Amino acid sequence: LAVTTIVVSPFEQNCRLVMDKKTGDAVLVDPGDDPQRILKMIRSSGARVTHILATHGHLDHVGAVKPIQDALRVPFAIHGGDRPLIALLPEHGLAFGMRGLKTPTIDLDLAEVSEIPFGSGVIRVVVQSSCEPTMAGRVGRDPVRPRAPAPLVDAAAR
Repeated sequence: LAVTTIVVSPFEQNCRLVMDKKTGDAVLVDPGDDPQRILKMIRSSGARVTHILATHGHLDHVGAVKPIQDALRVPFAIHGGDRPLIALLPEHGLAFGMRGLKTPTIDLDLAEVSEIPFGSGVIRVVVQSSCEPTMAGRVGRDPVRPRAPAPLVDAAAR
């Protein structure tokens, strides 16, 4: 695998392009902002993105999904428990100075699959029992509404 990282958003969050070097297939993980920079990175890599994946629905992880989804015409995958956060993405963006964020379409609920075909192997979906210890105090948390478990994406070649 080849992994390229680009730091995006005012929160300086890592977005990653994970490419199978044998096939050129790739997934884009956590595109939080700066869609034009991310698209330029993808084009320069020569990768063929097959999915956009998000570890959770905070704006710094999904803020650029919609424009990238529209440009590449690929499915977006996230745990369905994050639908309420995704629905509020434009409002969350306004609150943190990220204007113009659009709500992406969720094409694949990671709570409903255990693997995603990827290049010469698969991506195994692993759901955490709780992300509270790692997410506590992060911007965008809604302390009133309980969160669904966040998926971890583990690329595994077969």
